[in-house]
Amino acid sequence: MNHLAVAALLAAALAGVTPATAHAGSSSGHGDSRPFMRLVPTGTYDTGLAGNGAEIISVRQKDAIAAVTNVRAASCGADTGAVDILDLSRPAQPKLLRRVCIAPSQTAAGAPNSVAVHPTQDYFLVVVGSSGAQGVVAAYRLSDGAFLASSPAGILPDSVAISPNGRFAVVANEAEGTGVGANGGPGSLKDGEKVNHKLLAAKLAALQESGVRVFVLPGNHDVENPDAIDFRTSPPVPAARVTPREFARIYEEFGYEDAISRDPASLSYLAEPVPGLWLFALDSVRYEDNRSLGEPVTAGAIRPQTLAWATHWLGEARRRGKVAIGMMHHGLIEHFAGQSQQFPEYLVADRQTLGDALAAAGLHLVFTGHFHANDAVSRPTPWGTQYDVETGSLVTAPSPYRLVKADLSARRFGIATSRVTSIPSHPADFVPDSTGFLVSGLSGITMAQLTSPPFNLPPAVAAQIAPLVVGGFVAHYAGDEVAPAAVTLTVTLPAPER
Repeated sequence: MNHLAVAALLAAALAGVTPATAHAGSSSGHGDSRPFMRLVPTGTYDTGLAGNGAEIISVRQKDAIAAVTNVRAASCGADTGAVDILDLSRPAQPKLLRRVCIAPSQTAAGAPNSVAVHPTQDYFLVVVGSSGAQGVVAAYRLSDGAFLASSPAGILPDSVAISPNGRFAVVANEAEGTGVGANGGPGSLKDGEKVNHKLLAAKLAALQESGVRVFVLPGNHDVENPDAIDFRTSPPVPAARVTPREFARIYEEFGYEDAISRDPASLSYLAEPVPGLWLFALDSVRYEDNRSLGEPVTAGAIRPQTLAWATHWLGEARRRGKVAIGMMHHGLIEHFAGQSQQFPEYLVADRQTLGDALAAAGLHLVFTGHFHANDAVSRPTPWGTQYDVETGSLVTAPSPYRLVKADLSARRFGIATSRVTSIPSHPADFVPDSTGFLVSGLSGITMAQLTSPPFNLPPAVAAQIAPLVVGGFVAHYAGDEVAPAAVTLTVTLPAPER
């Protein structure tokens, strides 16, 4: 995008111009269903930077000063982004006040990803970073574009906002491009800070209020995470993290409070989402080892006490005529040849023995995650076929999600897979943009692995092999070599033994 359109709604907020309005449906007393408000473009600012211009905008209310990020500006130098400072006091005629070059020598390698204008003071904040690398948040003066200061952020900072009172700034670190299992670096939103758990719980509460029941289980970054960091000070300091007890309390409305049974040895629980269906939430995370090791443990295991608890309640499910399914962070079945050798930490420990025990007790369908891939596998057991349905992450291309339709009387599950193809900030290019982001991150990781033990390949050789490896992983994340827009899997569970 290289044009910035200024709408009448913005004009109304900044300069008192009245937007074009319409009635608000039946609440207006007119009984129609026309939109509450129409946005009418009133002015355009051309950055002159073609596809490298006008990505994120921040507007200050008191004087209509705006800042717009540009990915790259040739006038600032090769691979250097910029922030344009605009005067929008006359929305029909946006005026460029100055272009501020965001030099990598002052900040970090990468593009300016987001900007925030201080509500009262003479400066703006910009976050700069690239895939897989730690970025910075930097301050520049509005009046002359002078660099003021910078502070480290997390990996790939993607958004910044300043509180209305101007005292605090919040940076969201996207933490992508760090590879399978990498923790995203300090400051990323998945590293177990208590404040972020509370924010997520609030969002899940809103979802549940809309009628969608939510069930939560911890991942390997969520509990007792030593990487939880507070960036409000310089240098950063450790942030408050959650204990298992606190995790269950924060997410009590999402499985724990109304559980039929809770495992005393872990954060596992048993719920009944709909009558006749029992959901076994199996906690495979080794958070008790995080403190002694000083890092979140990637590998997982089901505790012996948890397995005993699960088999007891699976027996109850069979006795009461309930259909049992499970969910677990770590994989139960190998999803590609060699996964147990190359990436053993993404499969639950002693998976075959555990799988046999669960199948014998009546659990044949388990939903998993952890590897960020969208893949379903099965294996035969003496007690019937067992399925591991792994769902990819929304933050990793191709951003899949699943909808499951259950026929409990037939013990049949139709699992439909679809993908997010657009978001408000990328309405038309989300798919190529997110795929390119994934390829970029995987390329760096693959090169590092191929040139390190045990491979120790020369860089020139590794560069020839890396695209093949990256392509294979991209296909695996999509669900296999063939990646249609939507896939439906039908799973029929074996009849319970009497």
